[in-house]
Amino acid sequence: MLWLVHEEEFCLNASLKKINQNDPDKRTIEENVFSNWWKLDVVNPIQKDFFTSLQPENLSHLSLKKFYEDIILRIRNLNTAEVKGAFVTASEEQTETNEILLKHLKDIEVSLKSLRNQIKNETQFNKKVELNLQIKNYENEKTNIISKLAEH
Repeated sequence: MLWLVHEEEFCLNASLKKINQNDPDKRTIEENVFSNWWKLDVVNPIQKDFFTSLQPENLSHLSLKKFYEDIILRIRNLNTAEVKGAFVTASEEQTETNEILLKHLKDIEVSLKSLRNQIKNETQFNKKVELNLQIKNYENEKTNIISKLAEH
């Protein structure tokens, strides 16, 4: 697990590794997870709940691998918490579902940005109306995804 610090912000990184099948002296990264960047001098309720969930008594002690998998799961849940507004330690299945929704949400935001740029450059009114309808549909879809994330 790495704590990355840049100026007034920090980010967490955790990687799940396994022994390379071809060369037992080397390791292969199975999963690499980053949190978003946070301000060093501000601790919000989401961060507080996240750090509480990292206390050793809240993590699995079955094996070292399971211990690190729990840390990675919590970092993945932290990324979802930023959209949900609250940190919750979800199951592996629920976390995967949430990550799919998050990825879809980011894709929608990219599409919205692109459509808004197209509107600025468009000269024909009927094309602007068409683009605005697409934007409205994406915004509705975005709202639906956020509400789905909040339910879990």
